[in-house]
Amino acid sequence: MWNFIKMYLNGIAKKVFLLTLILNLIVTAQSLDSLKIQLTNIKDLQKIRLFRDSIFVEGTASPVPQKLTINGVPALLSPQGKFIANIPVLINEQNDSAGFKLGIIKLKLFYTNKSETLTKTFRFIPPIKTSRSDKFEIDSNFTISPRGITTVNIGEIIKVKFKASPNATGYFTISGLNKKFPLLETHLIDNYYWGEAVFGSGFTTMGDTIKGIYTGACRIFQPLDSSIITAHLSYEGIKDTDFTLPARITVQRSSTPTILLTKKNPNFITARYGPKLGYKLFLPDSVKLIADGRFGNWTRSKLTTGISIYLPASEVDTLPSGTLPPQAQIQLIRTKDNDKFVDVQFGLSERAPVEIHESLNPAKLILYFYNTTSNIDWAYYCPGLKLIKEIKHYQPCDGVLKVELILTSKTIWGYYVKYSGNVFVLKIKKPAEKNPGFLFWDNQLKGRRIVLDPGHNPGTGAVGPGGLEERNINYVIATELKRALEDEGAVVFLTRPEISSELPLRQRRAKVVSFKPDVSISLHNNAVPQGVNPILHHGYSVYYYYPQALPLAKSIYNELGKNLPLKNFGFYWDNLYMCRITEAPAILIEPSFIIMPNQEELLLNPDFRKNIIDSIVTGLKEFFKEYAE
Repeated sequence: MWNFIKMYLNGIAKKVFLLTLILNLIVTAQSLDSLKIQLTNIKDLQKIRLFRDSIFVEGTASPVPQKLTINGVPALLSPQGKFIANIPVLINEQNDSAGFKLGIIKLKLFYTNKSETLTKTFRFIPPIKTSRSDKFEIDSNFTISPRGITTVNIGEIIKVKFKASPNATGYFTISGLNKKFPLLETHLIDNYYWGEAVFGSGFTTMGDTIKGIYTGACRIFQPLDSSIITAHLSYEGIKDTDFTLPARITVQRSSTPTILLTKKNPNFITARYGPKLGYKLFLPDSVKLIADGRFGNWTRSKLTTGISIYLPASEVDTLPSGTLPPQAQIQLIRTKDNDKFVDVQFGLSERAPVEIHESLNPAKLILYFYNTTSNIDWAYYCPGLKLIKEIKHYQPCDGVLKVELILTSKTIWGYYVKYSGNVFVLKIKKPAEKNPGFLFWDNQLKGRRIVLDPGHNPGTGAVGPGGLEERNINYVIATELKRALEDEGAVVFLTRPEISSELPLRQRRAKVVSFKPDVSISLHNNAVPQGVNPILHHGYSVYYYYPQALPLAKSIYNELGKNLPLKNFGFYWDNLYMCRITEAPAILIEPSFIIMPNQEELLLNPDFRKNIIDSIVTGLKEFFKEYAE
């Protein structure tokens, strides 16, 4: 009897198993008929510049597979079907109709007793590689130098650099000169990728030796006018080739200097150390400069011996011949107590470029006036002046006047700069006053003017695998933070008052300054550039530019580390626009990586956002507690 019962139950179990299996197959088949894959960071035939032979891919899969591989690499897959993977690029050997190389993304989704494969394509600009050697080609993706209109002075060196097929000997010529200048083939060996150096594992090598980079140089001692540079390369087995560089060379020997005048720009004109290189100083309008060369769309001006600046040619006007070169004098420095500021006024004979450095411990501002000579007989300390301990001035070399303003405050709270006629005015903010407390209780946020900048829009910013746009979650966090700060008594302003409000980046500084803030915080959520593996490198981070923002940035960064269940992505000095605000300590916060499936989910969780908000509120409290006076 027992054996009969066992056989009966086994028969039922088998039927149940078969029925379940059939139902699963039916459900899977039905769901796979409506299989949907959405890549949120790569679109079909999108063009991507690659720095390495890998990219990261993020998106969603519906229905949710049990497993997903992309180009053979298992993806990080959330229960909601969100995924991300760092994958090798598979290359389609045939270019598309526009001549771009095509990359292949093969997604393989595994379900119960079934798998499905989908293929996506995208255009890409490949990483720098050695060009093919069986025929001549110029690598247009490699920077060719010189390029565009190039104007230099007698005796200057012209540098030539381009990338072509390897294993050649050659020379270059310049029209108007009856001479051949040698070209040398050089190599790039173990060239690191900037993105990995900043956001990844550091100065890791690319693991490749790139041949076919040709360089040459010559010093020119005679005038030239729009001359052409032609490179001549000789190969074994390939026909000799001439290549004309996309540049026109002018060598000037004019005895009349060309004088420039800066145009008006609400964000000031950025003067750099070289074309597209680091920032040197910021120029207001109506400042005279001596033109010292032209390099494509960039004009060079020499401030003093050994110091040149480069600024966009479109940002300056050329003054009539006979205009005197810039040579300002300062006769008087005067201070004026002005409510919440101390004005430091410099009487110049004409406007001059001014570079301002900040220093902490002790707090001081260091000003460099270029094309300026000291004629200072007086430095006036107004009655009751407390913020400025001492004013020092030096003439370290011809054309450079250095002024140090040594402050009595614990830190620098911001400053405004402007020219009023030829008087340069530096308005230094007085320290925030410490709010009174009782015994062990105080409220250091009461009355503080705080600007919150929800990053992006127009432009989505980064997009999460599930389609969450950074601009929208930034706004949600900003509004929740605004309420929390207002509960503490702070006066809070949003640069974007509505989630749909559009505010271009270059208009945000003026918006921040209009609120006269004590501090400014720009809120974002992060991603890494292609070529950096986000599976390894992600988490929370904080950014600053001016030293005055360093104490605030560190205070909030430390609190984020205490409260967020994320990796520490790092603390950064960064040349970010929303950090380049002198009028108040200004920082940028990236509390999470929106492109990571789990962190996108966390951003949708009110408890996680509260942890972000609590960290910022506490960090602000600690900052004002320590530095308000």
